[in-house]
Amino acid sequence: MKDLNAFSNDADYQSIVEGIRIGMKEQFISGLVGSSRQVLIASLVQELDKPLFIITHNMFSAQKIVDDLNECLSREQVLLYPANELIVTEAAIASPELLAQRIDALIKLSQGFRGVVVAPYAGVRRLIPPLAAFSEMQIQVGDTVQLDPFIQTMSHLGYDRVERVESKGEMSVRGGIIDFFPLTSATGFRIEFFDDTVDSIRSFNTADQRSIEKLTAIAITPCKEIIADSKRFQNAAQHAYELLEQQLLKMTDRKAKDKLKGEIGQDIEKLREGIYFQGIYKYISMLFPERQTLLDYVPKDSLLILDEPIRLIETSKQLERDEAESVTDLLQNGKTLPAFILSKTYDSLLYHKPFQSLYLSLFLRQVPQTQPQNIVNFMCRAMQSFHGQMNVLKSEMERWKKMGSRVVLLANGEERIERMRRILQDYLIDEPHIMNGNLQTGFELPSAQLVIITEGEIFTQKHRKTRNADKRIENDERIKSYSELKVGDY
Repeated sequence: MKDLNAFSNDADYQSIVEGIRIGMKEQFISGLVGSSRQVLIASLVQELDKPLFIITHNMFSAQKIVDDLNECLSREQVLLYPANELIVTEAAIASPELLAQRIDALIKLSQGFRGVVVAPYAGVRRLIPPLAAFSEMQIQVGDTVQLDPFIQTMSHLGYDRVERVESKGEMSVRGGIIDFFPLTSATGFRIEFFDDTVDSIRSFNTADQRSIEKLTAIAITPCKEIIADSKRFQNAAQHAYELLEQQLLKMTDRKAKDKLKGEIGQDIEKLREGIYFQGIYKYISMLFPERQTLLDYVPKDSLLILDEPIRLIETSKQLERDEAESVTDLLQNGKTLPAFILSKTYDSLLYHKPFQSLYLSLFLRQVPQTQPQNIVNFMCRAMQSFHGQMNVLKSEMERWKKMGSRVVLLANGEERIERMRRILQDYLIDEPHIMNGNLQTGFELPSAQLVIITEGEIFTQKHRKTRNADKRIENDERIKSYSELKVGDY
C-alpha cells in the first residue's frame, strides 16, 4: 500500500501543502473520517521533507493511527511513544514491553529520527530526562576500555547486576567477561576483555547461555527511563531533604510527621546512594530540573498534528484532575510531598507551540486560543459495511464507476487478493484496483474521486462491530459539536 497517494489531486489538500510550505502557523482540517486521516498524513510525509509529531487523546487511538501509518509508510518511518493515562500508576506498573518501546523511541529521537512520531497526550505531558541522557554507548572489538568505569557506566544506564543474565535489563560480571541483556534486543550480549582490550563481542541465548553470533561492534542502550549520574542523584537527595524539612515544620500531627519522615527519608537515602527504586519517578523534577518533555525531543522543524484538539483539551483536564486526586491520596499516606512535579499542564505545553500545527477534527468547531490561517472542510464519508451482500456492493461499484471515481480494494496478502478476485468474478463485478494492505476503515472522498474499501467491510462480522462502535462515538461527537457551536464559530 506504500504507493497509495490518495490526496495528490485534491485542491483542498494542495492548499494545506502550500500553507505548510509558505510557513502558515496554524491550519484547521475537518471532515476526514477514520483512516482517511492517516492516508492524508502519509501523503504529507511523502510530499514534504518534514518530520511529523502526532498527538492524540489516548493510547488506543495512538495505536490505531500507528497501525494505519505502518500500512501506508515503511515501519522504519513511524515511531510510537506509548504511555498509560496516569503517571503515578505508570511509574508503578509499567510493563517491560511498554518501557522498552518508550526507550527505543527516545533513543531514536536522540539520534535524529525524522519520521512520524505518534504519542497519546499522557505521554507528552510527562517529564522525562533531557535528550543527552539517551545516547548509546558504542563498543567495538579492539577498543581499549577501563573495566571498572565501564561497569559503573552500565549501572548508570540502568542494568541490574546479577549472577547470571536471564532477563532484560540485567548484567553479570565474571572476571573479564560481561554479559548484558538490553530491553530493546531479542538476545543477550557477551563482551570478553583481554586486559583493557575488547577481545570479542557475541550475542547469546539467555536460556542456555550459548553464543549465537560474533559481532564487530555493539551499541549499548539504556534500560531505564531515568538515567542519572551520581551528581544528579546527590542534588535530588539534597533538594528532597530540604523540601521534607519544610513540610515537617508545617505539620502538627506527630504520627503523620513520623510516617512522612520514614517514607521520604528512605527514598532520600536511596537517592544519596544512587540506587534506582520503584518510586523514583516522584523525584523526576529534582533529578532533571530541565523539566523536558517529548516536545523537546522531536526536531524543531516538525509539523505538529493535533488529533481532535477539543478532545485533547478535555483529556488534559481529566488527567490533571486524576493526577491531583492520586497525589492527594499519596500525601495523606505520607508517600509524597506537595512540591513534587511529575508533568506539565496543557497550557504550558500546547498553547504556545513552537511548531507549525495542523488541527484534525471530525467537525468544524472553534478551538480555544487558536487562529488558523487556513480552514479546510473535506467532504468524506465512512465506508458502509456490506455484510457479505455482494449485490449491494455491485450496485455501489456501478455508482462509483458512473461518477468516475477510482475504487481501491484492500486485501491482506496475495492469497486473500486472489480470493477476492474470484468472488468479484462470480458476482460479475468489475474488478477495481486491488492492493495488498489493510486499514482500520475505508472511506469515500468525492473531491479526489477516490473510494477505499477494506476486505473487512465486505465480509467480517468482527469488523462490523468495531465500525458500529466507531460510528456511535462519531454520532455522539456530532451531537456534542452542534450543541457547542455558536454564531461566529468556524
